[in-house]
Amino acid sequence: MNLTKIIGTLKKYELYKNEQNLDAQTTFKNLETNSRLASENSVFVCIDGFETDGHLFAEKAVEKGVKLLIVTRFLQITCPQILVKTS
Repeated sequence: MNLTKIIGTLKKYELYKNEQNLDAQTTFKNLETNSRLASENSVFVCIDGFETDGHLFAEKAVEKGVKLLIVTRFLQITCPQILVKTS
């Protein structure tokens, strides 16, 4: 999957808000919501869950090789991020 497809899908569902530090040439092999399953060249979706906030695990996911974060608020992490709407 590539960045253009990810942004296109988010825009289609009116979720896309903004982006930070993106490289259009980057491709990704999978999408994860669990930082323990994150791997090299994957996308980590930071979800505000019922029990915990996925944003708290973004740094661990980046350490595992994640190349893109999908967030509901920008984080102070040096990793490209796409900001999405929550409602």
